[in-house]
Amino acid sequence: MQFLRKPKPMGIRCAGEWTACLPEDVLQRTIDHHLRCDVATLRNLAVTCSSLAIICRRFIFRSVVLLPPGQRTVTSSTPSAERFVSTLQRYPETINFVEELHLVVAFPRPAKLFRPRTTEERAFYFILGETFPNLRKVFLADNTSEWDALSQGTQQRIIRFLGAHPLESVGIFLKSFSDSLLRQIKGNPGLHIAALFKKTVGRSPILDQHQHDGDTPRFQSIEFYHAFYSVVFAEQLGPNGTSIPVFLTALKALILGDIIVFSPAIRSLVHASKASLVSLHFTAHCFHQDLDEVPLDLGELPKLRKLSIGCLSKFEH
Repeated sequence: MQFLRKPKPMGIRCAGEWTACLPEDVLQRTIDHHLRCDVATLRNLAVTCSSLAIICRRFIFRSVVLLPPGQRTVTSSTPSAERFVSTLQRYPETINFVEELHLVVAFPRPAKLFRPRTTEERAFYFILGETFPNLRKVFLADNTSEWDALSQGTQQRIIRFLGAHPLESVGIFLKSFSDSLLRQIKGNPGLHIAALFKKTVGRSPILDQHQHDGDTPRFQSIEFYHAFYSVVFAEQLGPNGTSIPVFLTALKALILGDIIVFSPAIRSLVHASKASLVSLHFTAHCFHQDLDEVPLDLGELPKLRKLSIGCLSKFEH
């Protein structure tokens, strides 16, 4: 008598079995297409499936926004600086995934006597001491901080951090900052400013210490988030263009915003990049009376392709 074979029990398949059958690039493209913006699901998947964890972390930590404790909510997926440092220490490969870093933190002030550094401050210093191989965008944001009020150690760490990465975009959202910060930025990034600009008076020891020999930065573009800052920025660079540093003389895009007076200083900033400027945008309520009958000769901008100029009157009275 022939007996029927007893069916084999269905075993529980390990998650690694089916992921091992698919090439890593297929898994990465699938996650990229369906889950790249769903950080909560990516985090859950990284925790529950060890074979997909490293792929998920590529997307979770591609853009990192670090908020101070007072701005985070219980349900927020934004990590603290302390948690981010813990992740870097536990999974060292994570440092290779970070392409965009937003430091929206309260920058450490000079330490007072008998006051130890907080865990957030220590984490902040740890991050600034690391090198992120694929980092392309950095945003420094603390609208309560003035550059001159930061400790020299904090200034040095920030300058060293910016100088260690070839960046495509830099955002400076501080209460005020010095041009010594701009001089140390490496690469050819676009610059986004929402802070008062202050020109360094005399020689800066920090500037001398960290100057890149033969590696002068050249900004691709400057965009001002507040028109007032663009006016202050231009005035600090000098009325005749003689004080404009070389790293601001090859801009491809200049976005000044809504300015009250188109002054000789602002025209000098435009003229400093006249050979390379491709895009120019501003709205002037009036043009300064010291300017010529033609305040801005567009014929001197041979590469200009995008232009947006608004004006309400001809001259300042």
